[in-house]
Amino acid sequence: MTKRLIVWFVLLILITVFSLSWAINRSAGSTFQAFRNTHTQAHLTDLPHLLGHYYSLHGSWKGVEADIEQLSGVLSMRAVLVDIDSNVIATTGIEPIGSKLAALDWAEEIIPIMDPALNVPVGSLLLSRSQAL
Repeated sequence: MTKRLIVWFVLLILITVFSLSWAINRSAGSTFQAFRNTHTQAHLTDLPHLLGHYYSLHGSWKGVEADIEQLSGVLSMRAVLVDIDSNVIATTGIEPIGSKLAALDWAEEIIPIMDPALNVPVGSLLLSRSQAL
């Protein structure tokens, strides 16, 4: 009788531990996902202004490749910067720099970039989570 009682207690403890660990893991995962979405949205809000100021300050997109690489890593997204004629300026994908980007259907988000000094479009940033690095 005592052995049966001990077995039932051990079984109850194991079920409780596994249930709690599953619930904590699920809760932590959803909380982290919410944090990640908020973090990404905050960066996406400032992004067009930052890139627009970059273009305005330099007068061109020269040297922006490293910034796009870093940005893609922070956002965990594939990023392609194109000029107003859809020529690839910087990419974290396989597109050759300088080539004309024909298909935009892979992009989940297309962010237009404006030169703040002249208030004219200077390019677009194409982002995709599904094709992340």
